[in-house]
Amino acid sequence: MNEKLPQSLPDRVDAWREQLANASLLETEAARALDSAVVEARAGRIDQPPPPLLTVLLLGATGGGKSALLNALAGDTIARSHHLRPTTSQPTIYMHQDVRPARLFEYGTELGQLAATEGFVKFHARPELRNKIIIDAPDIDSYRTEHRDLVMRLLPLVDVALYVVTPFSYKDDLGWTTVLRERGRRAFAFVMNKWDAEGMPRVEPGDVGADADFRRLINEQGGYADARLFLTSANYWSAGEAERADLPKPAAGENFTELRQWLEQGLSTSRIEQIQRRRRRSLWGGIAGAVAQAMPVKIDVAAARQIAMPEINAMVSEGAAMWRLVTEKRAEALSRRREEEGRPHSPGPFGRLSSLAGALLNLGRSWKKVTEPQPDATSEEIEETAERSSELTTRRLSGVEWKLREMHVPAEGLSVRGEVFAQDFAARLRAGFETASAQILERIIQRWKLIAGWIILILFELLTVGLIGIAAWRLVQAFVSGLYVDLPFRVNLVALVILLLAAGSAFMAILFPPVKTRMRRELEGAISRQWRDAADRALVDIDNHLENLVRLRTAGEGLLGECDRQVQGITREMNAVDDGETERLFSGGEA
Repeated sequence: MNEKLPQSLPDRVDAWREQLANASLLETEAARALDSAVVEARAGRIDQPPPPLLTVLLLGATGGGKSALLNALAGDTIARSHHLRPTTSQPTIYMHQDVRPARLFEYGTELGQLAATEGFVKFHARPELRNKIIIDAPDIDSYRTEHRDLVMRLLPLVDVALYVVTPFSYKDDLGWTTVLRERGRRAFAFVMNKWDAEGMPRVEPGDVGADADFRRLINEQGGYADARLFLTSANYWSAGEAERADLPKPAAGENFTELRQWLEQGLSTSRIEQIQRRRRRSLWGGIAGAVAQAMPVKIDVAAARQIAMPEINAMVSEGAAMWRLVTEKRAEALSRRREEEGRPHSPGPFGRLSSLAGALLNLGRSWKKVTEPQPDATSEEIEETAERSSELTTRRLSGVEWKLREMHVPAEGLSVRGEVFAQDFAARLRAGFETASAQILERIIQRWKLIAGWIILILFELLTVGLIGIAAWRLVQAFVSGLYVDLPFRVNLVALVILLLAAGSAFMAILFPPVKTRMRRELEGAISRQWRDAADRALVDIDNHLENLVRLRTAGEGLLGECDRQVQGITREMNAVDDGETERLFSGGEA
């Protein structure tokens, strides 16, 4: 019974990624891109309807005044701040009292757990911020790595990031690098804080101010042609009315009031929806890009299989030839075993005459067998042949891999599985060779044949002894009587001896035929079947690999199609709303 497929897109992409990895079809960079896209998609709850809340993260480096800015926006001291050292060690979540903290789980577990932790949330009753949640997080360049990691985990969860800098710190590498990496993924607005007499650097004649240089940086490097940039003196506006008289006045161009109005009124409900649509479209696009990067190539299965066949056929023919010397030696040894153990031999007259006749008829061959016996294949020879077979298998399967690569077919997994297969195959060849030898020996040394052979041999020995006895009697009779044995008797005697030897040899040959050639063929056949079986297994593995490629590409195309449908649907919704403000926040381009 098939398991139910996961329903959410991130789960389906994860399952697809695992299948690619198991088939050795996933490169490291593609795997990282998929992992990153899935993490972002889960954080953004890509399969769920967007919550009707807007999350705003105050993002910046040490000493930028994020906490002071939150205090100024709140009109109260809700976050500790200091103009020099970092004082924010834990996030402060500023949200309306009618919003339950559990609602923040809609933005992800990380934010939900922070909201559920006592002391992290500051409530207010301001209706203009009813649907906005402002988060003051630790500094992005904090020396405490756990603080910096928290910021990076929160960033994918929010809709708008307010990047807070000062006239002296706006070129901070870590913060600016984060902005460049995240552009297009979520809305960005920019705040240059400490815009007062004490916080601003002196501008020499002919130089541009920090605000103009920062705007140039945002435009040229960030790609934000018309970015939202606010100049604020948060320290001034966070102070009470009585305390402000002793603080430096905001410098010309300071527009904290405009920032507050933008947060309260500019980010309307319809604009919140548009921002979230843009962010969700970016998430769908990120998934699509990662899937496209990991997508297996389109292949011609028939052509790929055809190009593998010559290597497989060569493996079979070379492998069978490699075992011929070993099988020849083993067949010779088995033949001798049959002669020694499975065929009766008698020292009587018939046995001696048969051996003499055989030696005379096949003198050269018999002499060679006596003087130069062929030894059996040693275990070392069999082991060496098996190892050479393993090397041959590895080499030929590697050849298949390289030929497939020439067709741009990813085949890295084949070589890994081929090495394991080659080692296993060498062991099976050794075992198969010994098993086939034992089975052949069992067939050729049979007890009933041995008994029948002894009966025939004894019968012909008796006939031979009788014939010799008759001949001896006639010779003695002729010697006593003084008469020579006549010619017909001698001719008949020789003829009878020859006939007896021929008949006995014929019976023994029928019962014990020559087996060396047959045994060699049987051994070669057993080895050839194993090589053919190995070839079939290799072809099955290649076919499975190619089918995996086709199946995983089809699955990837399905994921891409779903991403494309979602992107098009969100784009239609966005195009129905003419909102230049949202475009300003995302003008860094799609990620």
